[in-house]
Amino acid sequence: MNSKELRILQELRKNARRSLTEISYITDIPLSSVFKKVHKLEKGLIKRYISFVDFASLGFSIRINLVLKSKEREPLRKFLLDHPNVNSLYRISQNFDFLVETIFPNMLEFENFLEEINDFVSEKKVFHIVEDFRREDFMLEDEQVK
Repeated sequence: MNSKELRILQELRKNARRSLTEISYITDIPLSSVFKKVHKLEKGLIKRYISFVDFASLGFSIRINLVLKSKEREPLRKFLLDHPNVNSLYRISQNFDFLVETIFPNMLEFENFLEEINDFVSEKKVFHIVEDFRREDFMLEDEQVK
């Protein structure tokens, strides 16, 4: 990745809704070059554009991460992938199989979820998210990119 692409990517990480004209102005890269480079980045590096939602404002104030050790990995993976309250799912190491980010409107629904997964898991650890301090804020710098 060259330095122009990196500067464009940095601006998109700050605000993906920013217009290409604004990015051109901020980075001092011609608009036509910004357009071509964004198109190139979208073909490989940029997976998708998303919005960060304040779930608590929508009535989903319970955010809980779990680490799970499965009895059988595939049935649990399928269950978690299909569950509507699972926001993110990761396969992990260190004697556990999955890290699961969940979002619920209340503790009762979370407790029901725990009951549903009991048949799938041999061990679990539950972490309640109390407050965000930094989220999706990693920014690539020139020296980090080869």
